[in-house]
Amino acid sequence: MAARKLLTVDTINPLVRNMQGEGETSPTVQRALEIERELRKGVLKPFTEVIRADMNDIQAMGQKPLTFIREVLTMCTYPMLLKDPNLPSDVKIRANQILDECGGRSAAAYTYSEGIDLIRLHVAQYLEKRDGFPAEKDDVILSSGSIEALRSIVNVLNLPQNDIRIGILVPIPRDPTYTALLDELGIIQIDYYLEEDDNWSINPEELSNALETASKYCFPKAILVINPGSPTAYQFNAFAQGCYFQSFKKTMMQLGSPYSNLEIVSFISGSTGILGECGLRCGCLEMVNLGEDVIAVYKKSICIKMCPGVLGQIALDCMICPPLSTEPSYPSFVQEWTDIMQSLNEKASIMIKYLNEIDGFECSPQTAATFVFPKIHLPERAIEEAKAKGQNPNTLYALSLLEETGICAQPGTLYGQLPGTFHLRLTILPSKEKIQKMVEMIRRFHSSFTMKYR
Repeated sequence: MAARKLLTVDTINPLVRNMQGEGETSPTVQRALEIERELRKGVLKPFTEVIRADMNDIQAMGQKPLTFIREVLTMCTYPMLLKDPNLPSDVKIRANQILDECGGRSAAAYTYSEGIDLIRLHVAQYLEKRDGFPAEKDDVILSSGSIEALRSIVNVLNLPQNDIRIGILVPIPRDPTYTALLDELGIIQIDYYLEEDDNWSINPEELSNALETASKYCFPKAILVINPGSPTAYQFNAFAQGCYFQSFKKTMMQLGSPYSNLEIVSFISGSTGILGECGLRCGCLEMVNLGEDVIAVYKKSICIKMCPGVLGQIALDCMICPPLSTEPSYPSFVQEWTDIMQSLNEKASIMIKYLNEIDGFECSPQTAATFVFPKIHLPERAIEEAKAKGQNPNTLYALSLLEETGICAQPGTLYGQLPGTFHLRLTILPSKEKIQKMVEMIRRFHSSFTMKYR
């Protein structure tokens, strides 16, 4: 007789069991992986490759890492290179500075739970220069990615009131990771919808209504602000003409009291945007106006995690503290950075222009990030068929697009959308040639899809 399992689906943490985050397990991604296997086996398809228009893994999509960052990382992991006369002197100085902060001058040694002090100082100096307001090293915590930083903060503030769960306001659309995180911690997600027709802006009335409604069934305790929500805003990737990044800290400080006294935690990630070091998991947070006693408790809570990955900390340091104009690595660093930005800008413009020329597509001007999130108008018969199959209509559309063209896009339902609207999320990371090919395939597909269900 088989031994009885101690762990079953019914005996594990129900909060983890019922997490709603789908991301990598979405139906389009699952089917794309199956199709890739079928193509390798020689199964005939109307296409020869799967185009992964769903991915935000920047380097996996072909973007080359910045030379300066890789040289510093390499030298920190193999200090013998400090003697190499062919490597830039500023790289050696940076690597030496970081190794001096590591136990045994080894990048494999544990660091403080909060991260390497020198890098925390560099982050604080960067934030102070960026915002024009003081930033303190002791308020900066390094982390293994921004999501891990967010989880650690949300976990500390998660205190139900009289058995009433807390809630956090979250923008819609949003990355499904945030939903999964709140589910894991037993926190209620309070949706507030961004204004798609106004470049994904926040409507104060919508925010107020969401807060008032949620107050009847939970204890609203915080608001998550990422504008726009999906595509998300990356501070180094502002593409639209006249668009620029301004932090919430700078804004509230400029407004003065009482806004300048608000408690805010802001996050930076090295995974997305220009850096693209997804696998190194580098990020940080800054705590503003939090009480010293609360900060002490927070720092105690992260001690059990030992420390964030050291290579991620080093990569983050190189991002927020790049070579100076007087240093030998500066010309190549600026050239590589500029080339990446120009390429992303061009590809965003191409995709938006051609998607908006498709009858039935509406794509808001790209302001930041590496995705577009076009609205698609679907025939009523297609909507009815999807509902009969138990599918969301834009999931039906995305799966049909994949089967007929090989383009793997994510349906808007994964990210949340205003009821009655349908979207796709598409990356701008493939080459310009592939993006042009992809948009033309979408145009032909949409025409045939509309005709089929008219």
